[in-house]
Amino acid sequence: MLEIFSLDDDNNFHLKVTAVLGEYQIKMIVDTGASRTVFDKNSISLLLPNIEITLSDQVSSGLGTNSMVSHLALLPMLSIGNLNLNDYETVILDLENVNSVYRGLGFEEVAGVLGCDILLKYGAVINFNEKSLVFSTFSN
Repeated sequence: MLEIFSLDDDNNFHLKVTAVLGEYQIKMIVDTGASRTVFDKNSISLLLPNIEITLSDQVSSGLGTNSMVSHLALLPMLSIGNLNLNDYETVILDLENVNSVYRGLGFEEVAGVLGCDILLKYGAVINFNEKSLVFSTFSN
């Protein structure tokens, strides 16, 4: 379930998981340094065209900037491995800069970043040897 890949030859590794958003399989980067799980605005708009996305009054930081405009959305169903989340409120950001880098390096785009809000709340265990990500709590 966990894919480990290198962006270059200098041991610069990233982790990627396959998740299910509604009826679609998506790819997400696992980022233990990200405080929140976020989804790409363009991906969400394409996959869930009827979802309501509202402007957030909070400005997000990270991903190379300290002033990224953020939005909120309620995802009807999100599954990541053995974890099933219903009506998950998430942050929506423009991840074009991330996907642009991935495209330029020949990697597939991602629809989101799995952050510590989910990893911590649901007791995620990352096993690099087995290439697995397992949650000790299965649903909300």
